[in-house]
Amino acid sequence: MTKAATPPDTNIGVPMPTVAIPDAYHLIAYYGPTPLVPSLTQQARIDLGLATGVPTQMVKGNAYYVCTMAQYLPANLPAGSYDFAFTFMDANNNESGFSALTTLVLAGTAPLPPGAPVPL
Repeated sequence: MTKAATPPDTNIGVPMPTVAIPDAYHLIAYYGPTPLVPSLTQQARIDLGLATGVPTQMVKGNAYYVCTMAQYLPANLPAGSYDFAFTFMDANNNESGFSALTTLVLAGTAPLPPGAPVPL
């Protein structure tokens, strides 16, 4: 039996470019079981929205886009290790190269038990 995954509460920090990017750029997340070889044609991708709308955070003097993957991942992903890569996409759907990969482990959760049986 495959257990449904519980998305981690872990955020992924994607380094912000040191130069300003156009307001129309979207941040795109690609994911898949480890080891992932990301492809621009794969179905497992999430448009995180305009990069200017993604929350940011400074960590040790470096700026990061903060991607809370738990709010985006499908609820039916099996438990296991997943790799993530990111791109920028412009208004014409052209995408940048991929970022380096990062890995998150999705823990399995057992399904709810059935109710107590009764004689019929």
